[in-house]
Amino acid sequence: MSVPNIEHDRRLVGQGMSEAPLKPAEISVVDLRGLFSVLWRRRRSIIATAFGFALFAAVVALLIPSKYAATAQLLVDPSGLNVLSNDVTQTPPNAEAALAAAQSQIGVLQSSDVLFEVVNRLDLEKDVEFGAPEEGGLSFLSGWFGSEPTEEDGRRLAHRLLAEAVVVTRQEQAFVIDVSVWTKSPEKSARIANTIAEVYLEKTRSAQADFVRRSSEALASRLQDLRDRVSESAARVEAYRKEHGIVDAGGLLVIDQQMQEATNELSKVNATLDDLETRYQEILDMRARDISPDSLSEAILSPTIAQLRSLLTVALAQVSTLEATLGPGHPELLAARSNVEQVESQIRAELDRIVEATRIERDRARARQKALAARVESLKGDVLGSNSAMLGLRELTRQADSDREVYEAFLKRAGELSEQQGVDTTNARLISRATPPLKKDWPPRTILTLAAGMLGMAVGVGQALLREQFDPRINSAQQIWQETGVPVLAEVPQDILAGGKGDNAVLEQFYNRVAGAPGSAAKWVLLAGTDEGRLSAMASLSLATTAVESGDQVMLIDADTAGARLSKLFGLEASSGLRDLLYRGDNIGSIHSVSDEQQLWVMPAGKQPSSGSERGRPWPLRKAINERNQPVDLVLVNGGELWSSRLHRNVAASADAVILVAETFKTRSAELAQAVEQLQAAGARIGGVILVV
Repeated sequence: MSVPNIEHDRRLVGQGMSEAPLKPAEISVVDLRGLFSVLWRRRRSIIATAFGFALFAAVVALLIPSKYAATAQLLVDPSGLNVLSNDVTQTPPNAEAALAAAQSQIGVLQSSDVLFEVVNRLDLEKDVEFGAPEEGGLSFLSGWFGSEPTEEDGRRLAHRLLAEAVVVTRQEQAFVIDVSVWTKSPEKSARIANTIAEVYLEKTRSAQADFVRRSSEALASRLQDLRDRVSESAARVEAYRKEHGIVDAGGLLVIDQQMQEATNELSKVNATLDDLETRYQEILDMRARDISPDSLSEAILSPTIAQLRSLLTVALAQVSTLEATLGPGHPELLAARSNVEQVESQIRAELDRIVEATRIERDRARARQKALAARVESLKGDVLGSNSAMLGLRELTRQADSDREVYEAFLKRAGELSEQQGVDTTNARLISRATPPLKKDWPPRTILTLAAGMLGMAVGVGQALLREQFDPRINSAQQIWQETGVPVLAEVPQDILAGGKGDNAVLEQFYNRVAGAPGSAAKWVLLAGTDEGRLSAMASLSLATTAVESGDQVMLIDADTAGARLSKLFGLEASSGLRDLLYRGDNIGSIHSVSDEQQLWVMPAGKQPSSGSERGRPWPLRKAINERNQPVDLVLVNGGELWSSRLHRNVAASADAVILVAETFKTRSAELAQAVEQLQAAGARIGGVILVV
């Protein structure tokens, strides 16, 4: 990472421009890299939690008794078999109603009626898995704590356990119902599933037959009442007829029949009279004209007229022939003309007879017409008189017909239901018998183990995030910036800081920034920590080594008066040093060269003071060093935990920049924040933090 310029940071701090620490609520961007970093750092805990959950689930799965599921399939078609067009059961009107009817059969399969019958057939109350007491054991103690269970109690217990072991489902958008039974034995599961299906089919057929029988009996019980009602209605009709003298013939009342006959006969007489009038007038017209064969109408010719007409035709033909050959006075012609006259005379006599006969027949028809018209008028009055009586008769007749129709419908339906009792119209059948399963269905050990492992991983992740959230230790550079407002200048691996082998580029980059700060005077950098000076001593020594390797002269001051780690490292814990310089003014023997090229100078912590020797105000450290006129390019001060004494405040105020050293998962964030506050209160210019990772 980049290393900020220390001198620049010092100036900012000195001008009071440092930013206040950010509150967690002000950070709105999700740091996915940081989240992944947290999970990676705590991967062992997450993996251990997931493995523990999976192991526990595997052990539990091994301890849970195995169960086997056997399934029988039933086809339940609510429409049934169309054996009879007038079946007592109605077909559902649409597909949704049919599916709802099929769904209701699930309740029938799970009903107590079916399951109790299965318990009785298979003697499940004697099965240990369905509540029967095991032989031996502690069963003999049951009587001590109450009454011994009865056989009925065993049946009820077996029914309850069987209901829990049965799962009935319907396939989506189909009339196929699956009956599954879960037990500890594959053979037992198959046997119970098949028995449930068989009992259901038997109960369904029996229920339909019983329904038809009860319907038939209900109809039959009503037949006698309906028969009596029909008889009573017919008797009321006949009594009404007798009371009002209403008699019918051929479906009509006598008076109506007489009226109809009289009207028909009057119509015929009127037609005959019209025909006679026409004929009579035609004969009169014919008689008034000259007699000739053409003038005689075919409509009025009688056999006599027809014969005379033939004679007249012959006589006229003879006259015509003789007139052509004989003279007007010839005797034969005269005889022929006389013959014609005789025939015409006979024809007139016959026409007179026909006129008279037609007149007599016409007069007779007129008399018949008058008589029939008078009878029709008389019958009209009788018909009008009987209408009021007919109203009551029609009402009674309608009631009698209605009673008869109801009785006949009941009688017919009762006969049909009686015949249907022996016909099975249900369309429910066992399409797939249950077979013993080859492998157990519960518990699914692989699935349980995987699910528990995934759950454990989720719990581990949550635990890791919670621990990260509530962990008082520092875990990232972002956390330092959020809680203290101090930037992290460099992230240094611990093995490099401890002098191990590795890439030293981070320290070199950090040192280059320090050395490249503006100004020609030596740079004063104070390194401090919260761990009793261990980290600050390591960081001071590592930076000093880096500076020496770069060819610079470095003075290393051990201000850790409590631990004096650098002094002990160089074997100078008994030599004069910082205390002697600041309190006694010994600037001659307080600085020691520890390198052959005299590039690295060390000022140890100094000798242990006598009682009361450090109660006075120490000399300013920087002034004391400057009077020493020691030529150095960089002054590194190991402050350790320098938070309280005058000496520490003096050292902190002398530095161009204070660099805090923290270590991930060891340094507490509260202690680091407290150190920042105390350093700022002492007037120190905080440049940043070196984070050891």
